[in-house]
Amino acid sequence: MAIIRPCIDPALCCGDGLCVAVCPTGSIVMDSGKAVLNPGLSRPCNGCGHCAAVCPRRAVSVEREGQGDTPADDAAWSAWRLEPARLNAFLRMRRAVREFKPDPVPREVLEGVLDAARYAPTASNRQDLGWIVVQDRAALRRLADSIAAWAEGSPLYAAVAEEYRRGVDTMLRDAPCALLVHSRRDFAMSGQDCGVALTYVELLLAAEGLGACWSGLAGRAALERPDLLAWLGLPDDRAVYGGLMVGYPRYRYRRPPARLAARVEWL
Repeated sequence: MAIIRPCIDPALCCGDGLCVAVCPTGSIVMDSGKAVLNPGLSRPCNGCGHCAAVCPRRAVSVEREGQGDTPADDAAWSAWRLEPARLNAFLRMRRAVREFKPDPVPREVLEGVLDAARYAPTASNRQDLGWIVVQDRAALRRLADSIAAWAEGSPLYAAVAEEYRRGVDTMLRDAPCALLVHSRRDFAMSGQDCGVALTYVELLLAAEGLGACWSGLAGRAALERPDLLAWLGLPDDRAVYGGLMVGYPRYRYRRPPARLAARVEWL
């Protein structure tokens, strides 16, 4: 396992103790008015970066293989909060899109979305997710065929597979792009991590004017068909936990859908 540890520059440390206060693992303590690594640490640092993000003097950084430092320009992030009413409207207008224009999705847009999705939270800050982007038409057809072959053997989805065989793309909805997310098969929280990341991606796609629909069947098929996993180039210790069909919406939606009232109990 890669070593993860905070690094503290004593010359920059102002001794305010903020890094100690926000550290969830107790990796940092105060000693003689300065922040230092905890010599009696019983829980390893998980690399969350709270210490580096909260320090006003940039005295703390986190070493982790393959991970860069926190952005250098604090001023660029000072206005990150969104106006609540506008964010509320954005979330209400989000919807599943199943009818797509044939236009391809620009690679640079997908790269930007997936780059931002790195900031989706993961259990214990594992950051263990991977993505597969399918845009080639032949590859999309092969993926849809594999999902349909799995669905044919399921009493719950056999009718959907039959529609597909009749020429209706019930698997990927003729989307010009499919995104699949994968993680370790043996980690209990992999499914939740992938679900959160897919939600991030779906909202980011909406902000780019793209539509998406979750493909639960793709994840189920990949979990149960080793040949599909092999075709995707994934080893046996990885599993696909979900996917999205992606493209530009064919139709414009003018208002949010109706929803049931929230069911909330206050204790």
